[in-house]
Amino acid sequence: MAGAAAAESGTPLWAIVAVAALGAVAGDSVSFWLGRRFGTDVIDRWRWVKLRWAPRLRRAQHHFERRGGLSVAVARWVGALRAVVPVVAGTAGMP
Repeated sequence: MAGAAAAESGTPLWAIVAVAALGAVAGDSVSFWLGRRFGTDVIDRWRWVKLRWAPRLRRAQHHFERRGGLSVAVARWVGALRAVVPVVAGTAGMP
């Protein structure tokens, strides 16, 4: 997709890849910071999220505390988990 966007817009491919990488790093960093700064309050603020996802979040935090970086590495390859890994890692207190 990046190649098609570069060809269509006349933008160098390296610039599109660089901007996409920066966006991914920035998004993960902000999510991790929110989890680290606010802890489980991030989840507790929204009642529907708290009722539905709180038990799963607690299990994920426990798993991250037990397995550490391996959990993060594996979860990054699972599409459904990719977006929530940084915030859960932050709430688990990972460095």
